[in-house]
Amino acid sequence: MTTFESSVKTVKVARKPVYGFLADIRNFGSLVPEGKVSNFEAESDNCRFTIDGLGEVGVRQVTKKPEDTIMFASEGSTPFRFDLSIDLEESGDEDTKLKLTLRAELNMMMKMMASKPLEEGLEMVASELANHLNNRQWA
Repeated sequence: MTTFESSVKTVKVARKPVYGFLADIRNFGSLVPEGKVSNFEAESDNCRFTIDGLGEVGVRQVTKKPEDTIMFASEGSTPFRFDLSIDLEESGDEDTKLKLTLRAELNMMMKMMASKPLEEGLEMVASELANHLNNRQWA
């Protein structure tokens, strides 16, 4: 397994509501970048979408550690097997630290071709996720 980690992002919201939002995979539809991802379909614990240049990807939520970690795993006929974790750490009354970790089963050729795009993509997703959470209207 090859591991990629995003930098730690700060969300100016308490950990509990951030976790609640991320625990429902349907909420990720609002984060899908236009022009790079299409055909996003989701239920509460799984989703499918197409990434331009990569193909169809299926993701299922596999574990949750309340208010701490959410783990997803690839599902179906994805280009490679992977798991993705979102780790949350409370860093104050209204601050949450967020980090994404992707572990992918890449053969040597895929590793050479996909490492940089995966690193950049993971960092982009973490940044967009933090930005979305910081700008979201919380009830």
